[in-house]
Amino acid sequence: MSPEPLPGPAFWASGGVVVARGAGPLGEAPSSLLGFLAREAVASRAAGDAAGADHCERMATALEDAIAQAGRWRRAAGGAVNSPHRRRERFPIRLTNP
Repeated sequence: MSPEPLPGPAFWASGGVVVARGAGPLGEAPSSLLGFLAREAVASRAAGDAAGADHCERMATALEDAIAQAGRWRRAAGGAVNSPHRRRERFPIRLTNP
């Protein structure tokens, strides 16, 4: 894992789903990825790689925030998920001129 963060968020919530930079929607994978990042942080710290451990902790924190934001969106929307990626549509909202 690179200890040098890239610009911009690594994870964010969009329409009730967690999206990863460069990977798109994570679907059911956010909790698995969160566990991986936590294990890597512990292993890196045990191996004396403080920079790598700090990086994994920052990534895990960003992912936790995105998971929480997606959950809040779903609760506010009554459980609905509005993700064009999930429905495989390019433009989920159609605008018309009355």
